[in-house]
Amino acid sequence: MALTILSDQLLNAHLRPAVAPHSAREIYTVQFAATLPDTLAINNLVGLAQLPPLCVPVDCKLYVSDIDGATALVWAAGILDTAKTALVTGSKLIDASTVGRTAGFQVPNVHNGIFLPATWLAEALCPAKDAAKTFTMFIATAAGTPAAGTVYGWLQYRAMEFGA
Repeated sequence: MALTILSDQLLNAHLRPAVAPHSAREIYTVQFAATLPDTLAINNLVGLAQLPPLCVPVDCKLYVSDIDGATALVWAAGILDTAKTALVTGSKLIDASTVGRTAGFQVPNVHNGIFLPATWLAEALCPAKDAAKTFTMFIATAAGTPAAGTVYGWLQYRAMEFGA
C-alpha cells in the first residue's frame, strides 16, 4: 500500500526541507506531526519525515495519542522502500510497538537502540544512498476500536561516513 497519510513536515517540505549536515558527526533533528484518521488500517503507511540524501537516522522519539480503544494496534517505523509499499526490513528503528493502545512515547527498540545502517543500505529495496528517504510509520495490526488521533515526534540523523 502506498503512503496514505503525510505529516506536516512532508506536506511542507518545499517550505522547510530537512537540512543536510555540513560536516561529519553533526547531528540534525527534524520535527513532524501527522493527524491519524479513525480509518487507519492494516498495512497503511504514514509518512513522517524526509531524510536528506547521504544521511542516516541515529535516533527518534514518537508520541502517539490513544488511537485504539481496544488492545490490537501494532506498528513499526523505519525507512520506506523504493516500491513505496513497505519498510526496508533492516531499517526499522521501532518494531512491534503497541503505543497508541494508550497514549504514550516510543523510542527505538530494535538492536538495543543501536542503528545499523550498513545492513539496511545493502538491501535490494533500499533507496540509493544519494536519494532522499522517507521515515515512515507502518501499521502492522490495525486498531481494534479505531479512533482519530495524532503522531508527532522527531528524527535525528547524521551524514554518512565511509559509506554508512
